[in-house]
Amino acid sequence: MRKTFALSKHSGFPVLNAGKLVGMVAQSDLVGQVHLKDDIPLSRVMTHNPVSVQISESLADVLYRLNHHKIGRLPVVEGRRLVGIITRSDIIQAEFRQLDLPQEIDDRIDPSYLIYRTQAPSRGRGRMLVALSEPPLSMPLIRLAASIARDCNYELECLHVVTVPQHIAPSEAEIDLAYHHRYIETAIAIAQSYGIPTHAQIRIAHDIVPTILETLRYRNIDRLVMGWNTDDLLPSQLFGARTDRILRYVNCEVVLVKWGKRLCQTMKEDGDVQLLLNRWLVPVSGGQHAKRGLDLLSGLVSLGTKPAVRLCRVFEPECVDLRVSELKQVARDLGDQLQLPVTATPLVGRSVVDRTINLAHRYNYDVVLLGASEQTSLQHVLRGHIPYEIARGCNSTVILVRGAKP
Repeated sequence: MRKTFALSKHSGFPVLNAGKLVGMVAQSDLVGQVHLKDDIPLSRVMTHNPVSVQISESLADVLYRLNHHKIGRLPVVEGRRLVGIITRSDIIQAEFRQLDLPQEIDDRIDPSYLIYRTQAPSRGRGRMLVALSEPPLSMPLIRLAASIARDCNYELECLHVVTVPQHIAPSEAEIDLAYHHRYIETAIAIAQSYGIPTHAQIRIAHDIVPTILETLRYRNIDRLVMGWNTDDLLPSQLFGARTDRILRYVNCEVVLVKWGKRLCQTMKEDGDVQLLLNRWLVPVSGGQHAKRGLDLLSGLVSLGTKPAVRLCRVFEPECVDLRVSELKQVARDLGDQLQLPVTATPLVGRSVVDRTINLAHRYNYDVVLLGASEQTSLQHVLRGHIPYEIARGCNSTVILVRGAKP
């Protein structure tokens, strides 16, 4: 019996030749074909060379192509061989699955597998976890985390996660142990040069996020430091799939670091670099997360040789008069605390994002230090997310601080 399909205008079914994708056929291809006969080949009515995605491409790439071509599904290929079909609903379901973290942590069949650990004396008044990315961006992250830890009298825990495909059990994965040992030992040496107790571990896992969360739980972590990439976000995400998942379920303080373009280029060319972050721009809004960022400044400014700080705040024209004196008083108090020059710059305008980015570009700041906002994902979609938009628009290094949840 011949199979029949209901084809919508914006969907279609793949046409294969020896397992290779050669076309797509949809209802729109059949419109006007009044005298169709059973023996008419598909090649006459199908769309040749259809849009497709490689299996290695990201969900962001898939979503872009769906939106750009105004279609509802895409064939997924490996080379030219068809391996699947992906739709908008698949992407939405994937996002919801990624947010289902409690089940990921507690009921996971294959937990992360520990292959290396070092222990230092426990003599700090708190413990900070730094989640290492791939070199060369991870070594400056160690320096930044160590500067904060030294100022706060914290111990530092370095976590390096080696990810493997889902079909390989972490305990059975074959990896280059020598390479990863050298990598983590370099990180330990940098952290210990700051005179702080440093612990380290290497774990093999399917997913970095649950591994970070289980480490936070079992190692009694008070603060998390990790890299942050503003590229390739899906529309509903604030900071990216991985970071959103962590911020949703982590209660401790989180420090996110997005390296500036020039600094990234230097790292890629020279490997580990001595950070020289002298010019600091700190937008303040009075929120709790902005205040936590100010508290971290005493440790962060040690990354420069001649640090200077500028506080700024964007006021609407009718609200300027009463608030400027408050901003200047905060700058005086912070200058006394840090024993550094701290200036206050009131900005007038309707757009916090535009005025802050313009100031950062005008004076070529090394770092912009931001407090996280309290916006939900829905508010982000409707109104935009100020810290993200500032970070995306700045060439400077951006550090975002979200205080601990109650």
